[in-house]
Amino acid sequence: VPVDDVLKALAAEGADVQACDYAPDGFTLKGHPRPFQSKSFRSGRWTVQDEGSQLVVGMLTPEPGNSVWDMCAAPGGKTHYLRDLLGEGSSIVATDSHEVKLSELKARFQDTDIDVRHHDARQPLGEEFDRVLLDAPCTAVGLIRRHPEIRWRRTKEDVSACAALQRTLLESGARHTKPGGLLVYSVCSDLTEEGSNQIEDFLKTHSDFVLEPPRSSLSWARVLDGAYLRVDPLGQGCDAFFAARLRRRPV
Repeated sequence: VPVDDVLKALAAEGADVQACDYAPDGFTLKGHPRPFQSKSFRSGRWTVQDEGSQLVVGMLTPEPGNSVWDMCAAPGGKTHYLRDLLGEGSSIVATDSHEVKLSELKARFQDTDIDVRHHDARQPLGEEFDRVLLDAPCTAVGLIRRHPEIRWRRTKEDVSACAALQRTLLESGARHTKPGGLLVYSVCSDLTEEGSNQIEDFLKTHSDFVLEPPRSSLSWARVLDGAYLRVDPLGQGCDAFFAARLRRRPV
């Protein structure tokens, strides 16, 4: 659904809407009489997603005709945005290994062309893709502003376990990325063990991949730290996210 059409529908419902500062397709709903009971929401014209999460999808720069694998797709917010960017008839495979999350994912996309599969992303899928999105399981310390209890529930062992899983998933994502394709790695965390350290270690052993920032523009310049996407509550007013965009060299 075009953003302008969504904004018109919201305005007709009496909403107060403001464009997001960084995400080009996002907007902040400053006021609405009954947002989640509204026709515009119930018809699927808009959904709730943090601005940082939207920027991660933007790093993938999907193009019409691309095949895309969303490796750890539940609950499906990024998958939904990917489909909006690619349009009808797009080729998106969305996988998750958790039964409960998978059932929710299937329910969300039951009337769409998204291919939802029960799959452990550490294992071979048997195909390659133009775009691969690895929104990896992590400590989620980037959500502390919303869930301050996370601070007291995470241990050094949790960080190590998450980092080990992320490395395995990153290896798998690389194997499923076509030559010339893009692999985007992201975590909702500002810990270097889950962020830049992962990418630096990966590049040391994968000479067929290069770190490639999005095309330079004013909007990207405000959220990039070198080639990495880094956003946080203090800097951009959104959840803390780290993301890296990796291009596999053409054959």
